[in-house]
Parts: sequence; structure tokens; C-alpha cells
Amino acid sequence: ALGSAAAAARGKREDCAEIRAVKSLAASELAKSLDPGPSSMASRVSQDCDSVLQRMKAQENGRDRAHLAHDLMQLQAAHVAQYKCHSVSEALAAYELQEAHEAAEVMARSCGDMSLSGAFWETVDEGVEVIVHDSVADRLGVLLALRPSRGREVDFGHLA
Repeated sequence: ALGSAAAAARGKREDCAEIRAVKSLAASELAKSLDPGPSSMASRVSQDCDSVLQRMKAQENGRDRAHLAHDLMQLQAAHVAQYKCHSVSEALAAYELQEAHEAAEVMARSCGDMSLSGAFWETVDEGVEVIVHDSVADRLGVLLALRPSRGREVDFGHLA
């Protein structure tokens, strides 16, 4: 509808049926029941439609029409971005956050107060291999090699 309104503004029309249809839908009982409250998306869309219709009637010259058409295209992009953000937010709240919360509870019950470093040290063998190598200026370098306990191999590569 905003794209149609932008085209209408460029074409010197003072009204846009698509904007009126969106305003009617946003103000409908169905929209209010799906998205209640004064801060709802439906309420804001209805307010935007009123603003667009007022600005279309107030345009006086070609420059005003060009600015209005540009503003309408930006508003269209903003509504699309708002819708996408709202959808992602709802998806996170409904799925990912709940699953992450449940996984954290399971881990807390299974591991108690064990920290990440504690979990690491639980998986390595007690033996430490010392590797000496030549270095610069007549110095020696020392590496300590830890090996996983048999049957308790865990990939901690993401910590490096």
C-alpha cells in the first residue's frame, strides 16, 4: 500500500485506496483482537495511514510530491523491518529461549556447581607430558601436554 501511495503521490493524486484499505484493516476488530493495545503494531499502522493521507492532501508542488514519495518508500522499509524484528522476537521467545532455558536447567541438575574449567580437568588424564625444545638465545622452551582420559574425550577446541 505504501508503494501505491508513493506512486499516487508522484502522480499528483491526493488519495490512495490501498492506504484507506490498510487503515480499515488495522482499525478492525480482528486486528485489535490479534494485537491489542495502543502500542500495538496495528495501532501504529493505523496512525501511519492517517499521517500518509493527510500529507497526500497537503502536497503543493512537485518537490513536495517527490519528498512524500521518498518518505513513503522509507516508511514501507521501516514497516517491513519492524515486522521482521517482531517475528524473530516472537520466534525466539516461543522456541529458542525456552529450549535454552530447559537445557540450562538440565545441565545445572547434571553438573551441579561444576565450572567449565572444572569440567575440563575432569576429562584429562592425570599424567602430564613435559616436552623440552630449543629456543632462541640459548634458552629452552617447555611444553606441557595433557591427554584426555580414555573414554572421556571431549572437544574443547572452541575454547582456544
